[in-house]
Parts: sequence; C-alpha cells; structure tokens
Amino acid sequence: MAYPILRSDLTEAELDRHFKFDAVERGLLSAARTPAARLGFGILLKPVTYLGYPPRERTEIPACVVEHVARELEVEARAFERYPWRKTAW
Repeated sequence: MAYPILRSDLTEAELDRHFKFDAVERGLLSAARTPAARLGFGILLKPVTYLGYPPRERTEIPACVVEHVARELEVEARAFERYPWRKTAW
C-alpha cells in the first residue's frame, strides 16, 4: 500500500477544507519571525493533518498548495523559495 500524496489537481473547495488554518494554528504560525518561515511552517503543518505525515521533499508540495497557503497567511508564495528545507527523519 502506497502512502497518500498531495495531488496537484486539488479543487478550491478541497484546498479550503484541508488547508485552512484555525485560531490555534494561526497562533503557532504567528511565532515564526519571517514570511518564509510562516509559509514553510504552514505548508509543513497542514499535510500532517491531511495526509498523516509531513512532506519529505519540497518537490512533493504542489504549487496549488503553496499558493493557497500563501493567500491564507497573506504572504507571497515565492517566499517559500527562501524557506530552508532540511532533510529530517520524522
């Protein structure tokens, strides 16, 4: 059995359902000091609740997810390019 993945064809309704931040998550994200850190943390946080695990590679995250999370957090999507991706054993 394969692990679920983030599809690149998620609809706007699916993105809203699975990648919208509640008040507690927004509180956690507010601790991040830079837009890149907020966006990166948000992009890592939501797949855990959606898929059950965080993405291991930056390339596993579709552009639609990056753009949606960036809009949610009111940061530019290109800030994700500045997020320092570290390979970590979960």
